[in-house]
Amino acid sequence: MRRFFIPPQQMGKYESVISGDDAHHLRHVLRLQPDELVVVFDGRGREFRARIVSITPRQVRVAMLDRVEADTDSVLDLTICQGFLKDKKMDGLVRQLTELGVVRWVPFFSRRSIPSPDPQRLKGRYQRWQKIATESLKQCRRSRAMVISPVVSFDEALKQAASIDLKV
Repeated sequence: MRRFFIPPQQMGKYESVISGDDAHHLRHVLRLQPDELVVVFDGRGREFRARIVSITPRQVRVAMLDRVEADTDSVLDLTICQGFLKDKKMDGLVRQLTELGVVRWVPFFSRRSIPSPDPQRLKGRYQRWQKIATESLKQCRRSRAMVISPVVSFDEALKQAASIDLKV
């Protein structure tokens, strides 16, 4: 069954709306029709089997049928701290970490980090990483989104790791 992400604040108890790129993909690429079944999830562990109720140009309304128990999430609470990489290598890293089951990712700048984007560009990259992580969730069938922390310094990353049991 096809999987679609619905932001937690838009996930209703009985009905929800799929909008944006997912609605476009459902309508124009997959050509799904009313009464077909899909799976919707909110990235926080809630996953439902749903039936398409209606399709409009901008949104797809679905009725929640029953909750699905997701068993694809990792039992480990794994956090990865990663020094900033050049070019678009961070995008590929986000995809792979999500697929591997990492719970939290902390990107950091170190003394030897070559790239140092300005705050505005960093904000755009952060939003892109969120989108990549959400797309990866659909593909690997996880139900919980990886938490992407804001970019910090190496010293701050070490401070955040103080409460972690095992550090490698």
